[in-house]
Amino acid sequence: MFQGYRGTASDGIEQKRVEDPLKETETLFEAVLDNAPANLAIRDHEGHYEDVNKTYERIYEITNKEIRGKQTYDLSTKEHADIIMSMERRVMEPGKPLVEEQPAAPIGDRRER
Repeated sequence: MFQGYRGTASDGIEQKRVEDPLKETETLFEAVLDNAPANLAIRDHEGHYEDVNKTYERIYEITNKEIRGKQTYDLSTKEHADIIMSMERRVMEPGKPLVEEQPAAPIGDRRER
C-alpha cells in the first residue's frame, strides 16, 4: 500500500537554464587560461596546486595532472620556493593588488620528480 512520497521533483529545464551559461563561462575561462602567454597557476589557500595552464606545463615540463595537489616545496629548490612563497604571501594581503614578474627557474634548478 502506498504511504506517501517525500522529496522534490523538477523537470530539469531550470537547472539546464542555469548550467548552460555556467558551462560556457568555464569553457571561456579555460581557453583564456590555456592560451595566455604567461605561466599561470591556481592554488588553494594552503598552497596546493589546483590548475596550471599550458604555458606553465611547457616551461616547467610538468603536466597539470602531475602537479595537482603538490606544493611549491615539492617541486623546486628551497631557494626558489622561498621566493615564490614570499610573492604568494603578498598576493594574499587584502586590498593590495600585486603584479610582479619572476623568471622561471632554470631546468637544473628544480628537484627531480
